[in-house]
Amino acid sequence: MKKLLTKKNILIILVIIAVTILLIQLGGKKTTSAGIEPEEVITETTDVEVISLGLPVEEGESLSFLATVSAQDETSVTAEMSGKVTNVYVEEGDSVQKGQKLFSLRNSDQGIAYQQAQAQLENQRITLRNLEKEFAGEDSSVQATLTDQQTQAVAQAYQNFLNNDLQAYPEDDADREDAVAPVVSGTYRGLEEGRYIIETYGSAADSGVSIRLSGLEDGTYSASTNFPTEIGTQGLYLQFPDKPKKNKTWVIDIPNTRSSSYLSAKNAYEGAKKGKDLTLTQSQVTQEQIDRQRNVVHQQELTVQQAGVALEKTIIRAPFDGDLVAFDVEIGSIVSGFSPVGTIKSLGELELEFSISDQERIYIREGADVYVGDEAIGVVTYVAQSLDGTTYKNKVRASLSNADDFTEGETLTIMITPEVDENTHTPTSVNGVFSLPITAVQIVGNTPHIAVINDDGIVTLQPVATGLLLGSMIEVVEGLSGDEVVIRDARGITNGRQVNY
Repeated sequence: MKKLLTKKNILIILVIIAVTILLIQLGGKKTTSAGIEPEEVITETTDVEVISLGLPVEEGESLSFLATVSAQDETSVTAEMSGKVTNVYVEEGDSVQKGQKLFSLRNSDQGIAYQQAQAQLENQRITLRNLEKEFAGEDSSVQATLTDQQTQAVAQAYQNFLNNDLQAYPEDDADREDAVAPVVSGTYRGLEEGRYIIETYGSAADSGVSIRLSGLEDGTYSASTNFPTEIGTQGLYLQFPDKPKKNKTWVIDIPNTRSSSYLSAKNAYEGAKKGKDLTLTQSQVTQEQIDRQRNVVHQQELTVQQAGVALEKTIIRAPFDGDLVAFDVEIGSIVSGFSPVGTIKSLGELELEFSISDQERIYIREGADVYVGDEAIGVVTYVAQSLDGTTYKNKVRASLSNADDFTEGETLTIMITPEVDENTHTPTSVNGVFSLPITAVQIVGNTPHIAVINDDGIVTLQPVATGLLLGSMIEVVEGLSGDEVVIRDARGITNGRQVNY
C-alpha cells in the first residue's frame, strides 16, 4: 500500500509540472492589439495583385508630374584597354556617327600580331589546297607541300629556340652585380644567333639614360622606365627599372644558353628537324591528313579573329549617333582601361523622365498620352515595376512627338489622365461600404481582416466588419477609410510581409 501511494504521488507531481509548463508557454505568447500574433521577419518579397479603394485625384481630373527632358541614349567614352593615345579624330562638341573613330591607342604589338596571324593563315590555306589537289589526283605536289609545311614547322621551332627565356645579363660577374637588369620583351624575328650588347650612358632622356646597341644590331636608343621601347629592328623591346644605372653593360644572348630551359628548347628544335625527315618519308596524302589540315586552318582563322579583335580594341569608336558633350583626350596622354574620358548623348532623340508612386502606377499604362496643358506632346513608353533604390518611386519614360520643340535638361509640368480598371479599382458606395472579392478577406481568430499595403510595400492585416455575401464578393462595412491599397487574394499573406504589385 505504501508503494502504491508513492506511485500515485509521483504521477500527480508530474501532471502538475506539465500543466505549469503549458501555462508558462501560453502566458509567454504576445499578441498585437488586433489579436494577431506577430510574424517572424520575412526578407523575401512576394508579388501580389491589388485593389485601390480610391483614386489619387478627383474623378475627371488628371495626374500631374514634374518631368525632365533627357537624352534617350547617354554613355561614357571608354577604352577597353590601357595605353598611350596616338591619334585623336574629334573634339568636344562634335556630332559623331555610330562607328566613327574617336581616338586610337598605340597598337604596334597588336598590328604585328594581326599581320603574323594573317600570314600564318594564308600559309595554312596554301597547304590545305595543295593537299586537296594531290588527294584528287590533280598533280603530284604533295612532297613539295609537305616539305614547305615541315620547313615552316622547323623554322617556328627554331624561332622558339632563339626566343626561349631571353634575358639581359651583366657583362661582368653577375654575382657581384647590384644593378637590376632591364626586362626583355617582344619576339626576336631574326634568324641569326649571336649577342646584343647594351651599354648605358647618361643623357637627356626622361629616364636620364640612353643605350648604345652593338653586336647583332647597332644603334642608339632612349632608355624608358615607363614602358618597353624597341631596340633594333628584329622585334625586341627593353624596359629599365626605376633609376637605371649609367655606364653599365648588359648582354642578351640569342639563344640564351644560360637558361635552365635551354636544353629542352634545343631538344624541341632538334626534334622538329627529325620530325621533318620522318614526315617526308610518309608523303602519301590521306583523308585524315586533309581533315587535320582543315582543323589547322580553322584554328588559325580563330587566331586571326582574336588578333583582329585585339587590334580593333585600340581604336575607340562612337557607340551610337550623338553629340560629344564632354571629351578630354590628347595625343600622348595615357588612358586607363574602362575609365571614362568623355560622354556621348543622342540629343537628336529626346524623351521625358519622371517618377510616380506605387499607388499612382496602378492608373498609368504604357501608351497613355502625355499632355502639357491641352496639348498632347508624347506617349508613355515605359513604367518601372519596381521602386528606384534612391527615390523609392517608380521611374517612367515617355516619347516626345516633336523633339525639336524641347531642350535637353528642360523641366516640364505634365498631365496624364488616370486609367481606371475595374480589376484594380473599387469605387466607394454612398454609405461607405466596399464590395471586395471574398479572397481579400482573411479570418484571424474569429475576426475578418484585410491585407493593407503601406507606401513602403509592407502588409498590415487590418481588422474589418463584413456585411452581405454577394456571390464571389463580400461587403466590408467598417474598418476601411477609402484610400487604401489592398491585396486581392490575401490567402497566405502574413502581417509585416514585403510585397510588390
